[in-house]
Amino acid sequence: MPNQPFLKPFLKIIQNKKLAHLYLITGLDLPQRKKFVLELSYQILKSQENTQNHSFLKQTLTEGTYPNFYYLKKDNHLFKKEQILQLKDFFSQSSLFGEQRIYVIEEMEKTTLPAANSLLHFLENTPNNIIGFLLTDNLHQVLTTIVSRCQVINIDVFKQQLLTPAIEERKLSQEIDVMNCALIPLINISSDENTAYYLEFKKYFLFFLEQFPKDGSCATYDFATVLINSFAVFLSDLVSVLLRWFLDLFYQKKQLPIYFENQAHHQKEFQNLTLQRITNILEILQKYHQEKINLVNPQNLFFALILELEQQKYF
Repeated sequence: MPNQPFLKPFLKIIQNKKLAHLYLITGLDLPQRKKFVLELSYQILKSQENTQNHSFLKQTLTEGTYPNFYYLKKDNHLFKKEQILQLKDFFSQSSLFGEQRIYVIEEMEKTTLPAANSLLHFLENTPNNIIGFLLTDNLHQVLTTIVSRCQVINIDVFKQQLLTPAIEERKLSQEIDVMNCALIPLINISSDENTAYYLEFKKYFLFFLEQFPKDGSCATYDFATVLINSFAVFLSDLVSVLLRWFLDLFYQKKQLPIYFENQAHHQKEFQNLTLQRITNILEILQKYHQEKINLVNPQNLFFALILELEQQKYF
């Protein structure tokens, strides 16, 4: 079965009928994400349909002709509002073939604002028998208002978790640093847990987590040479990681699953942040994420970022 290791956690969820109504799938490349979500859709529909002709079900899913399945690709470079309206119209019609229905939208980050707003309206009014999968290779370019409605699945993290039973079962061990499994997929530079760049990046990130809830400044730090020499890369990575961290805090307020697991010690220090302040911080980080960091002085941009973030931290 394709992607069987990645599907394993979901098979039990399908069996127990505990599926969420909306997932945002990131990690790996687009063909692998598509293969994963098609196989997952097949498993969901197979569990619901009475037909025993599972080969027919899989074939029609792959071809995009299965009547309860809708796969949406962008029109040229961006998704347009008209495409979302067609999606809404498809699901406004009664199903003639079983009850469970599924839609997939690939490259979710490539959407116009009118299309995103139309999709938001659809998400807010989706019937319970419809499951959606949004695919993206850049989580931070998807509107926060859409991300907040999704259960985020990072397949890269699943890949790391399957390397050891200790991580798969979400247990800490002396041999495996769970923080590494969360951080490494978010970093642009080619690195692993033993490279000098990664070790220094992680050291600053942990410094930020300890310092941000306190009175001191996160800008007061003696950066290692390896970070100074790649400061634009470091700043880009930092913004991406902080977006994910504060998005987790947003999820916790909404009682949704989070990305940085087994980090309760650090997360509890941020619990006094209000939902509004977290939202403000996410908007700041989103703004810096869109900056052309390589075209400006990254050190100055770093200090400006920290200053804006720290203005939001007073509890």
